[in-house]
Amino acid sequence: MPKTKHKKRKYKHFKGSRKGHRYYTEETLIDLVQRGIFSWVDYVTHYSPEWEEEYYSFLREMGFSKSNQTALAYIAFREDLLETQMEEGNL
Repeated sequence: MPKTKHKKRKYKHFKGSRKGHRYYTEETLIDLVQRGIFSWVDYVTHYSPEWEEEYYSFLREMGFSKSNQTALAYIAFREDLLETQMEEGNL
């Protein structure tokens, strides 16, 4: 059976503050999570420098450990904040 070449995907990324750390677009991150390449922790920590910093602060303040479950909790927390800001007309 002949070998098939897999098309290598190119992802749009942004240089991060740490050497070798990249931040990706939301579309790219969703694709990486769906394909099993990234975990939800990776999603949060590669979304933006602000999300990465806030996620670790969220973990400290809540007494949580880094995990997919806490990354999803952080995403839900961010969604709630956005919804509240929109309701209050702050966006």
